[in-house]
Amino acid sequence: MKIKNKFLFIAMFLVLAASFSFGEITVKKHWTPYNPPMNYPDGTNVYIIVKGDTLWDLAGKFLNNPYLWPKIWEKNKYITDPHWIYPGDPLVIEKVETVEKAVKETKEPEKEIKEFKETKEVTPGVEKKETKVVQKVESTKGKEANVAESATEADIKNALYSIVVDSKKDYASKAFDGVVVEGDEDEQVTFATPDVIYAKEIKDNALQVNDVYAIVRPVKEYEVEKGKYVVILQRLADVKVLCKNNGIATVKFIYSSHPVMRGDYLVKIDYEPIPLLVDYKPKTGDCQVPEKDVYNIVMANDDMPIAGQGNIVVINGGKNAGFDAGQIVQFFRKLKHIDRYIYLGEGVVLFSNDYTSTVKVLYSEKEMPVEETVAVKR
Repeated sequence: MKIKNKFLFIAMFLVLAASFSFGEITVKKHWTPYNPPMNYPDGTNVYIIVKGDTLWDLAGKFLNNPYLWPKIWEKNKYITDPHWIYPGDPLVIEKVETVEKAVKETKEPEKEIKEFKETKEVTPGVEKKETKVVQKVESTKGKEANVAESATEADIKNALYSIVVDSKKDYASKAFDGVVVEGDEDEQVTFATPDVIYAKEIKDNALQVNDVYAIVRPVKEYEVEKGKYVVILQRLADVKVLCKNNGIATVKFIYSSHPVMRGDYLVKIDYEPIPLLVDYKPKTGDCQVPEKDVYNIVMANDDMPIAGQGNIVVINGGKNAGFDAGQIVQFFRKLKHIDRYIYLGEGVVLFSNDYTSTVKVLYSEKEMPVEETVAVKR
């Protein structure tokens, strides 16, 4: 009877070890539309996806908060669409040293925070593995915070974003991977889902078969300092490279938000996790005065002259000015005849570089004329 129980325990351990490994791991060959890493260094936390998994559920299971699923996606950039993950693919899941339950402050004091360690029993001769060190925050009274994503996947895929270059003339050869040269219909002027088109590599071996690329179009350029230029790009579509011959790639649309034309560029874009908003409420009021440092709206999506709630804009303040993903900004318009600013609304920074930030307008109570509107950190 003891032998039978021992074999049963070993079998259960092997099932658990197959789904979550805390040591060196080699991923078994399997079908997947992605190109995941097939091995990881010793000490990497790797989870193997099984049928029915979602990033939402896995974030709830391993990070104790399903809204933290972008943190898992951020560590597994081979996944091009977070809504589609496939059994057999590996996920690096970063250890969470501290997981705290978000609660609103109350007058009653919180209970003492206790630290504990969980260990898994293993078969004799196998080293015990510690899981995470977790801090539990218990409160006698409190309400869970309202946590929500600040934007949607469509917002990100349609958003303006910018790059910093050293020259306005020849940056394309350094910044992009390919250029659209033709469609599969001779008289076709624009292209979109589900068309197949052809792209020429700008750099040797820049386009890889089965990889996904964004198609972008430069829409504005301006100098930010001597020898530095910002190029604002409109993201138009996502395409997948099907095959390649003599530097010409055959690519198929998998998503499009704007018509694509010959001369538009293909580029590999690193994913930026969507910032989370916790108990967000706009700070409204007619008597607000912006701080000294004000930044202009450079452009709105689709070059709209007026922006409003739900629109995405680019401001000329970036990481050098303290703007980063998740930063809340306020919008104001300066009156022409007196030294007075009028409050218009608020937004959240989705992503930024040193000189610019892409901002989604979360709330607006008045029209926001692009040329007259400024932004400040809240």
